[in-house]
This record gives sequence, C-alpha cells and structure tokens, in this order.
Amino acid sequence: MGEPSPLRAWPDTPTRVLICRDDRLFPLHFLRRVARERLGITPDEIDGGHTTALSRPHELADRLEVYAAEQGLPGDHQPASPHTFPHGLRSPAGLR
Repeated sequence: MGEPSPLRAWPDTPTRVLICRDDRLFPLHFLRRVARERLGITPDEIDGGHTTALSRPHELADRLEVYAAEQGLPGDHQPASPHTFPHGLRSPAGLR
C-alpha cells in the first residue's frame, strides 16, 4: 500500500460503484466525487450503512444479480427471498 500502483490504466473490465446512502464512515458526497473523478462513472445507490452486506443483504444480493445479468454472466438472477439468511437462519430484528 505504500507503493504507487504499477497499472497505467484501469483494466478493461466492466466496473460499477454501489454506494450506501446511510454510510457514516464515508460521506455520500465524497463517494460520489471519488467515483466520478477517479473512475469517470456515476455510482449507483442503495439504502444502508457501511456494512450493507450485514444489514441489507438481500438488497445487495439483488443488485449484484442485476449487474451479473447485465454482463451476461450465468446465475439464477432471482431476487433473494426477504428476511432469510443462508442455512435457514432468520434475519435479526432491525436488520432488514
């Protein structure tokens, strides 16, 4: 991390930025600016804080499925069932 990246340009790979509107660690305006200035793209936004994978896993999974489908990647591309976690675990209260 103390050395500059050896890459002269961003790899020719589809890139998306998904930011969370309630992130208190990185302010929304900062994330929008960084995505625009460094990557030249407008980020997509979803509700949730810094750890959206924990607090809003289904919304995040649904968005990732959409991105995969847009690239023609294989997968079921079905929305996640609400309020369930892998292995039959239920979402704790408040994590929806």
